[in-house]
Amino acid sequence: MLIRTAIGGVMVATCAMVSVGAFFDIWKRGQIGDGLVREAYAAPLSTAFRPGVAGSLLVIHAPPGTEPPRGLEEPPEIPSSFEFVHRTEPGDTLSGVLVQLGIHPEEARTAIAALRTEFDPRRLQAGQEVSVTLGLNHEIGGTFQLQAVAFSPAYPDRIGVVRGADGGFDVFRDEVTVTTVTHGGGATIRSSLFADGERAGIAPAVLARLIQLFSWDVDFQRDIHPGDRFAVLYERHETESGEQVRTGAVIAAVLTLSGRRHALFRHIGPDGTPEYFHGDGRSARKTLLRTPIDGARLSSGYGMRRHPILGYSRMHRGVDFAAPPGTPIFAAGDGTVDFVGRNRGFGNYVTIRHQSGYTTLYAHMSRFHRGLQRGQRVRQGDTIGYVGSTGMATGPHLHYEVLKDGRHMNPMDVKSLPGTVLAGRDLERFKAEVAAAERQIARIERESGPTRLAGAER
Repeated sequence: MLIRTAIGGVMVATCAMVSVGAFFDIWKRGQIGDGLVREAYAAPLSTAFRPGVAGSLLVIHAPPGTEPPRGLEEPPEIPSSFEFVHRTEPGDTLSGVLVQLGIHPEEARTAIAALRTEFDPRRLQAGQEVSVTLGLNHEIGGTFQLQAVAFSPAYPDRIGVVRGADGGFDVFRDEVTVTTVTHGGGATIRSSLFADGERAGIAPAVLARLIQLFSWDVDFQRDIHPGDRFAVLYERHETESGEQVRTGAVIAAVLTLSGRRHALFRHIGPDGTPEYFHGDGRSARKTLLRTPIDGARLSSGYGMRRHPILGYSRMHRGVDFAAPPGTPIFAAGDGTVDFVGRNRGFGNYVTIRHQSGYTTLYAHMSRFHRGLQRGQRVRQGDTIGYVGSTGMATGPHLHYEVLKDGRHMNPMDVKSLPGTVLAGRDLERFKAEVAAAERQIARIERESGPTRLAGAER
């Protein structure tokens, strides 16, 4: 938990949830610790919370069980207000958070009743930061009372209640204008596309999407080498001050691998559906993805091998991708979920039936994607489960199989069928989009760093 005070811009941050009374007891003793405090340091105060407090801050961390340092020789003056910032955990309720901080239950109910006119507090989610401000009330014996509660159910907008002049609570909603601008970035690959992309200032979500887009044509385990290059053009949603709220769609992406250039461009068709195409108008979407998982290492190939658990040789009818537990697993192509369940060998596994007689199988999942069920239609790239080690597995990985007309085949040798090919006016419009994107990509490749492209509001 974070605690800010308004005495000389003082802020106190603790890791443990403490009541207001317990905190004030520590404050009045003039001690930083008694087992609650680990360190103190100065830091600038964020003005993101309402009501705001300005100035330099004293920050105190208080993990449980640590030996406190001693540092305040004189008990400090009691501040006029405190702002507590609590990050909610599973099972937390807004009422519970307020009461745990020492707010009287009746006062908490009054504040929440005012808030209900704009927001249902039952929709408060784990991980959200709730700001609670207490103010010194000189009319009631110098005690502290609730002044404001605020949080961001949909960042960067904030909603909350603040005590009015009549003593009641007024609800407020601060809506922040968000614009969509075009950004770009690129790098030369020295260690990995992901690591070098992050060093170049490109958001992980954008890099993950880039890898997913090229998974139709590129084997990221074998085709990427030091010295290869990439550039990506993407949308970024940001506030008027330039703060990123979230990343948006990838507009164009280029991979130059061993001197060969691969480029994909986003195009929205007449029906409003976005899809990615090569520069000549051929769809990048193929029947099946070669690697239905991001950032994984091919750990075992297709063919005869000695089984790591059974101890004898037998046919390995798929390929294995080693990845950390919880890594998302994607549907390799459009299709219908044929099986969701478990058996002794595969553990948690899914099969999907595709067009042209193809079936794919995904095994050893830690869990299935929420709501996934037999008969459900899925699109290529949809998350269907998460990497685990259920069944006969020595460690977390995805076991992936491809069958054609009921017969197993090496997933790495699947010859996918081409998708849509643009024509007519749609192709003409796409060609104009490609020309504009190529000019921006050329600039990115010259600068090889994160770029906010001029005149790029969308």
